[in-house]
Amino acid sequence: MKQVLVLRHAIAQDREVAAASGISDAERALTAKGRQRMRDVARGLAVLVPELELIFTSPLRRARQTAEIVAEAYSGLAVKETVALSPGAPPASLHRQLAAGPRCVAIVGHEPDLGEWVSRSLVPGQSSFIQFKKGGACLLTFPAAQGAQAELRWFCPPAILRRVTRR
Repeated sequence: MKQVLVLRHAIAQDREVAAASGISDAERALTAKGRQRMRDVARGLAVLVPELELIFTSPLRRARQTAEIVAEAYSGLAVKETVALSPGAPPASLHRQLAAGPRCVAIVGHEPDLGEWVSRSLVPGQSSFIQFKKGGACLLTFPAAQGAQAELRWFCPPAILRRVTRR
C-alpha cells in the first residue's frame, strides 16, 4: 500500500501585487505569515504522518518553499521537484511519478489541480469535489494494485493541522 500526503502550498504573495512589481507567477514567494503558519502545519503533519520518505514539489517557488519547510519538520527530508505538479500538468504524469517513488510520500502543489487529482483518485471519472485551502492537506492510501482507486484517510484545513501537537 502506498500513502500520499497531499498538501497545498502556504500563503504566498498576492498575484496582482507581485505582477505589478514585475514578479512572475512562478516566482511568487511565501509571505512571512505563510512561512510561520506552514511551520506550525508541518509540525502537525509530522505527528500525523511520522514516516514520510520523500517530498515531491511543483517547481514554482511558493510550492518549493512550502516543501522545504515541511522537510525541516522531518529533520531534513529530501525534496524533489517534478513538472508533474506544475499547474495544468496531466494527472497521469503525477500517477506515474508516484508509482515509481517510495511507499510514503508527500506532494506539494496548487489548486485547482490538487483538488481535481484527489477527486479523480478517489472516484475515477468524477469532476473535482475537493478544494484545498492554502496549507491544507489530506492523506490518501493507494492499494498495491496499479491504477486502483484511492482511499481518503483524512482531510484537514490548516487551522486544524496547526493545532496538532506531539503528546
